[in-house]
Amino acid sequence: MSYREDVPALCVISAGRTVQAIDLATGAPLWTNPDFGEAAAGALVVTEGRVYLAGWRQAGAIDARTGRTVWRAEITARGRPGLLRDGDRLLVAGSGVVECLGIDGRLLWRTNIPQANSVTIAVGDRVASDDREG
Repeated sequence: MSYREDVPALCVISAGRTVQAIDLATGAPLWTNPDFGEAAAGALVVTEGRVYLAGWRQAGAIDARTGRTVWRAEITARGRPGLLRDGDRLLVAGSGVVECLGIDGRLLWRTNIPQANSVTIAVGDRVASDDREG
């Protein structure tokens, strides 16, 4: 038997050094999480009750209902990398590297992409790219 916690429809915003959520129906603030510093301005994925983020050498997960940090992990990618969730994996691409983390924050593998400053990744019909220019 599986259990899935109901999470209100929310809009998650990476704003400066915080991640914030607002109620999508009313615009009312729900929570603010200041735990990720510069990484808070990185890439976001919201799925199954979690907000996953990656940026500035850090990745993490936030409980979408409460705004509490679930985990944080160091990564190699800098700036605002591309971020995809594929089942129980998070793929982070940027700064010439692709990193695969478990949804619990464990590093599963890392692959350097030689001569690639900007990296785009795709799994099935989902695509993510870091936002570096040039």
